[in-house]
Amino acid sequence: ALPYWQKKIITQSLSQGKFVITATQMLESMINNPLPTRAEVSDIANAVYDGTDCVMLSAETASGSHPIEAVSFMRKTIIYAEKFLEEKPSVLNKKDDFRYSLCQAAFNISQNLKKNLLGFLVITESGKTAMILSRFRPHFPIFAVTPYQDIAESLTAYFGVFPSVFSYAKNGEITLSSLKEVVLFLRKKYNLKKGYLMILHGDFWRVKERSSTVRVMELK
Repeated sequence: ALPYWQKKIITQSLSQGKFVITATQMLESMINNPLPTRAEVSDIANAVYDGTDCVMLSAETASGSHPIEAVSFMRKTIIYAEKFLEEKPSVLNKKDDFRYSLCQAAFNISQNLKKNLLGFLVITESGKTAMILSRFRPHFPIFAVTPYQDIAESLTAYFGVFPSVFSYAKNGEITLSSLKEVVLFLRKKYNLKKGYLMILHGDFWRVKERSSTVRVMELK
């Protein structure tokens, strides 16, 4: 019954826009042994396929004999499993139809830019747009830029989201100049090469507006 309930709980949580951490005894045998069991590797992969945002170790790294090896095996398993993860939105309870539609439009456009797409850039005050876009499970990074440290920290748990803190708004308005500053900051931080960025942002910063704009920027 456990696999069924794990899948059900993850699905229901994602439908409410909540991030999911799957934890407890993920690599229990590695507390004492240098290698995981086949069942443990399968459990980690299945958690990824079920849609979890994070998997977590506890005793394996807190008091185990092989903490580095445990982290390494978990990382390798996740990276391999994500290669076969489908790009599709979770069944989302669309409390915010506007943001959902905006993210869906950006995701659909990205499907035509796959060969040259570097990722999504979400300029966000609340983090909500990045959270919703994460539910689509894109195979590209979601670079979330916010001026608030607490918002950036809250986004680290979401699938595919790479948050950064950067103050960019001038007089409360997101201008083309400030947008270029964000892109330059991002390009240096992640060493981005030539390609396209799918950008989602609002028009005015201090006015409590939702993200309202999707644009494609080519980096040369």
